[in-house]
Amino acid sequence: MAITAYLYYEDVAGALKFLAKAFGFRKFGPQMRSPGGKINHAAMKLGDALVMMGYPGPKYKNPKRLGQATASLYVNVKNVDAHFASARKAGAKILEQPKNTNYGARRYGAETLVEVHDEDELRRALDAGASLVGVNNRDLSTMEVNLGTAARLAPLIPSDVTMVAESGIRSRADIERLMAAGYEAFLVGEQLMRSDDPADALWALMQPAS
Repeated sequence: MAITAYLYYEDVAGALKFLAKAFGFRKFGPQMRSPGGKINHAAMKLGDALVMMGYPGPKYKNPKRLGQATASLYVNVKNVDAHFASARKAGAKILEQPKNTNYGARRYGAETLVEVHDEDELRRALDAGASLVGVNNRDLSTMEVNLGTAARLAPLIPSDVTMVAESGIRSRADIERLMAAGYEAFLVGEQLMRSDDPADALWALMQPAS
C-alpha cells in the first residue's frame, strides 16, 4: 500500500520548473494537456517518492482559491543545510531557518519567490497563487534597467501579496520611491558589488533620507 500526494496548481508548468530547480525533483511519466496545450496533470519524483499535480478545474480548490494554505509537504533529504541553500538560491521565501527539532530531525520552511518582468508574467504568477512576487526592473532582452517597471506593476499587485523590487536600486531615494509604491523588500546586487566598501553602501541604502 502506498499514499501519493496530489497537489493542485493554477500553473502546473511553473510548479514543475520550480520544484526541479529548488528541490531537485525530476519529471516522471507522461503529462496530460488540455486542447490549448496547458498541463492539466503531471508527476514528479524525488528519490523513490512520487508527487502528482494538476490544475484544479471547477471541482477542486487550492490555496490560491481558498486564500490560505491547507496542507504542508515535507521533503526528506540527507543534507538539510545544502538543500536549504539550494532552495534559497532558486528564489524561495524562507519562512523558517534550518533548526534541530525535539523529535530528532533538522528542518526548515520555505515559500516561493516568483520573479516577473511585465504585466503578462505578473498575471500568470498571481493566477498560480504566488504570495511573494519579485518585480525585476531589468529588461533581460536589452539588459537595460528602469525603475518605472516596478512603479508600473505595483498597482496591479494585491495588497496581500508581498512585493519585492529587484535590480537598478542605487540610492536611498530609489528605496523610498519604491516603498511609496508599496514594496516591502529589495534585492540589491550590482550596486553593492561595484562599491569599494559594500558595507558602507548597504548602510547608506538603509538610512532614511534627512
